[in-house]
Amino acid sequence: MVEKRNKLRKMGLFDQADQIRNELIQMGYEIGDNKSETSIFKIKTKKNKPKNSFIVLFGSGEISPEGRRVHEDVLNKSSKI
Repeated sequence: MVEKRNKLRKMGLFDQADQIRNELIQMGYEIGDNKSETSIFKIKTKKNKPKNSFIVLFGSGEISPEGRRVHEDVLNKSSKI
């Protein structure tokens, strides 16, 4: 596909070359062009990992009734993940 795209670019058929570029991007590749060559790289995907959550208490360490409900709601939702 890269060779075909390079031929299209040399012929000035940039719309068709861009279609191939878009197909390669959808397949997980990144394309880099300069005057003499085309580079192709596999895009590394990161797996999203949930971050640790916590609650910070200030002052006496007591949680207001509303704060306690919010805290318990968050804990309940996170335990279902």
